[in-house]
Amino acid sequence: QELKSNDAKMRLENILKKFEDEWRKSEGKEKKKKNNVYDEEKDEPPTPSQTSKQAASEALQEKGKHLKEWMRAQQVWNLALYEELISAGVTNPDNIGSIKQKDFNEIVRKVKVDRFSQLKSQTARASADKLLVKFEKLYKKAAKK
Repeated sequence: QELKSNDAKMRLENILKKFEDEWRKSEGKEKKKKNNVYDEEKDEPPTPSQTSKQAASEALQEKGKHLKEWMRAQQVWNLALYEELISAGVTNPDNIGSIKQKDFNEIVRKVKVDRFSQLKSQTARASADKLLVKFEKLYKKAAKK
């Protein structure tokens, strides 16, 4: 039976709780207490600590701060591209030219596949491709230096 309102659900839960309490009294069973992982004296659960993924993400953001600023200034900001560059070891815009052509092609291919899987419209795909072409020009310019 599907309950249509929250009030009806709450009434049903209260009835079931009372029924369970009566049943436990008649059977002579005590209600099990939940084991708290936290200290009962504090009356509050511990705050969850950062996961290793969050910590790694924050570390990457701190490392690639200059790269992020440069990408935004050059109007080639894309989160997937940024993450791929960071994972390839590029944390500074001056290091972009040091990427090998093979590695660069791999990075661009990964970003393109990831981005195109999310985008359905042809115009959005064209603008994403345009951004990658612009980034490729910046890469080639930096590689010549």
